[in-house]
Amino acid sequence: EVEIAKQSLVSKYQLALADPDVLAEMILNNQVYGYKPEELRQQPLQIQAVTLNQVNQAVKDFIHSEKIIVISVGAN
Repeated sequence: EVEIAKQSLVSKYQLALADPDVLAEMILNNQVYGYKPEELRQQPLQIQAVTLNQVNQAVKDFIHSEKIIVISVGAN
């Protein structure tokens, strides 16, 4: 699942860069936040470098199942 998610993120990122408006916005955001221009090319490599252990650790650190609230809307 992690590999599929990473590939999906990389594909969406690369597709987004094909849109001149999105590319301009990303370049501007990089300037605003002080990132180097190379960040645009490095992002897919950084995504691919994420490991299953890192994902599991992030889940432990940031997702607290005891605080999840499920809201259901609709008939029944």
